[in-house]
Amino acid sequence: MGGSVAALENKCISAVVGWVYYRHFVDINASGILIPPHPLVLFEKAASLGFYLTCLFLIWRQGLHSDRWSRVTALAVFGLVVPLTSPISGRHAYAIAIVPLCLLWTRALRNLDSTEHVVLLSISTMSMGSLFFDVIALSPLPHFIQIISASVFVISTAALCVETLSHQMVDPGALPS
Repeated sequence: MGGSVAALENKCISAVVGWVYYRHFVDINASGILIPPHPLVLFEKAASLGFYLTCLFLIWRQGLHSDRWSRVTALAVFGLVVPLTSPISGRHAYAIAIVPLCLLWTRALRNLDSTEHVVLLSISTMSMGSLFFDVIALSPLPHFIQIISASVFVISTAALCVETLSHQMVDPGALPS
């Protein structure tokens, strides 16, 4: 696929890189005219690939020691990883997020997960389920605040994926012999 579009409507890692590069959002209608520089496209793809490989490594690290719940959670989390790494991914691409969010909230409410996990889960759920951060991004504030506000969606979701996959490891001492 081609490069990403740095429009506010695009919610993926490549779009965040584009927002930082251009220091503003690109109009979705004018994006066909704008040809991004080749190094930017390569960096966007490298950032997405790095995130994807990190998530794969965290699953590989679990090996055969993971229980059924960990495998289901890891599979569900990849429902969030795929739209994050796609070059073009609108808010509607995260409709699949209901599955991992339900699983993660169930586990968080039953097991009393760590505070950082619950905070990430809360921020990610709020940013996916509301337009609050997008409204702030459209307000007449400095561009860097607009970009930070719009990036909350992608950054919190990516952090939630990595945090969830890195803590899915089952304690080897708890495994039956």
